[in-house]
Amino acid sequence: MTSSAGTPLLEVRELCVSYENGPVVDKLSFSLRAGEALSLAGESGSGKSQTALAIMGLLPTNAKVSGQVLFDGHSLLGAGDVMLNEYRARRMAMVFQDPMAALNPYVTIGNQLSRILLEHRLADKAEARRRSLAMLKRVGLPDAERQYRAYPHELSGGMRQRALIAAALIAEPRLLIADEPTTALDVTVQAQILQLLADLRRETNVALLLITHDLGVVSTNCERLMVIDKGQLIEQGATPEVLANPSQPRTAKMVIAAGGLTGACSPLPATSSDGKTKGLLEVKNLSVTYSERTGGRRRRLHAVHDISLSVRPGETVAIVGESGSGKSSLARAVVGLLPEAAGSVSLSGETMQRLVGSRTKSVRRKVQMVFQDPVASLDPAMPVGGIVAEPLLVHEPSMSRAARTREVTDMLLRVGLTPELMTRYAHELSGGQAQRVAIARALILKPALLICDEAVAALDSAVRLEVLGLLQAEQQRSNLALLVITHDLSVVQQLSHRVLIMYMGRLIEMTAGHDLFRRPRHPYSRLLLDSIPLARKSGTAELVAAAAGEPASILVPPTGCVFHPRCAHRVDRCREERPELLATETGAAACHRAAELDLSS
Repeated sequence: MTSSAGTPLLEVRELCVSYENGPVVDKLSFSLRAGEALSLAGESGSGKSQTALAIMGLLPTNAKVSGQVLFDGHSLLGAGDVMLNEYRARRMAMVFQDPMAALNPYVTIGNQLSRILLEHRLADKAEARRRSLAMLKRVGLPDAERQYRAYPHELSGGMRQRALIAAALIAEPRLLIADEPTTALDVTVQAQILQLLADLRRETNVALLLITHDLGVVSTNCERLMVIDKGQLIEQGATPEVLANPSQPRTAKMVIAAGGLTGACSPLPATSSDGKTKGLLEVKNLSVTYSERTGGRRRRLHAVHDISLSVRPGETVAIVGESGSGKSSLARAVVGLLPEAAGSVSLSGETMQRLVGSRTKSVRRKVQMVFQDPVASLDPAMPVGGIVAEPLLVHEPSMSRAARTREVTDMLLRVGLTPELMTRYAHELSGGQAQRVAIARALILKPALLICDEAVAALDSAVRLEVLGLLQAEQQRSNLALLVITHDLSVVQQLSHRVLIMYMGRLIEMTAGHDLFRRPRHPYSRLLLDSIPLARKSGTAELVAAAAGEPASILVPPTGCVFHPRCAHRVDRCREERPELLATETGAAACHRAAELDLSS
């Protein structure tokens, strides 16, 4: 049986999913036709991902499920692995929210894609390699040949997500379930991926079930929108109509949050009597290199080139750039998880040892980090209460058990989690819940500096507002300094006093947060701003100016300005001479034409 224009490709009838703690999906019904795009939207923990796992037959064994899931008229709910494997990859595929958990850590990216084609007998070995490389290029990986040979841990979070999207698309399925497919992606790659999904729908008539909390993405890509809360359908209809006139308070809250973050960032730290503010964190001429084997020989990969920055007490500095630009490598070197190749890092004037294991307890307490991948950073064998309490056991061993419990309970409440979650384990949490646990664990020691590597990327818009508000409140109360790694420019707008833009391991612009949006000085900064999907009040949206071109290989960077192959403003000098970071009216920019170009909106 094949679905016609009027027959649903996918039908979900009265779907119920529950665990010991109660139901997570309650009598959910919907249908999806070939070529149609439907969004399943809701806040973190609303049951979106559980619905997708039920459709794919991937729920854990302790889940109780009832209802019907029909694909092309065939019942899949409760079917055995033999039947389900006939449908997975070839007919329906899924892009998971957590790429590190979904990818095999022991197999290279290229082999993981090729195996899908080989196991389903869709290509021979040579053809599988060719198609896998082509797909990696199509989803925007900057150096597909190198990433084909890489293991998942060797890629940035955004690169892993693109590899996962490539794996889902490689067998050309008729239904693609995308669970937060652009959460980990910077805005330029997000624009490319969303355009890719739109092209695929037009070319192959693939149906798309898009699970997301970002209504800017929904408004651009889906004809219909369903909103669920606590596992129940609360609102549905044509996307423009729901966004323009939401009937439920929960939907209205999400629409408001999607329209852009509001509020001002914390006041700048006060200066001392001599007019200066001492830096808490000082990074001088920091470089990070990796050794990589390519073609039987080792090569040096320069992830971070000669970067200097400072963060004052009570200040927020954001580091922004595309996936693979070196943001996370810089953050990990600062926190002591990578031995920097050159340069120094100091805290309150005292040079820190390069590796965190060599640093004193006092220094380790003052510098905490929230990682990009929350589930992977949480101990799977410990309950939430134990995870958040563990830093207190290490740094305050004399604290009583009752006092620790009070501290943990208070901290969970402050990040928007209920104390009932203390007995759950990481795999029982949604992505947003797991990230809030990671934030609670980092804040419980009252650090002087918090490094956030995409700390709110996994959160829906409403919860993101709450967590950013929490970070601002902590900053105002305790003079907390924040070093924020992000691809979300709305976070920059809300939270940051200063912004550093990185591209291919180099610092190319420094500016005040509000000045970036008024008048960027580097063409790459303008490209980042132009790639943001805009959700408009009318309920319609447009994707503005998809990114032009791809970054060059970091193993063989371009001569001159590293951005010149993608730059519409390049001149001959840009191809030959690398620009230095020179002062501008509002900061500094590494662009030969920074003084003459008007890149304001």
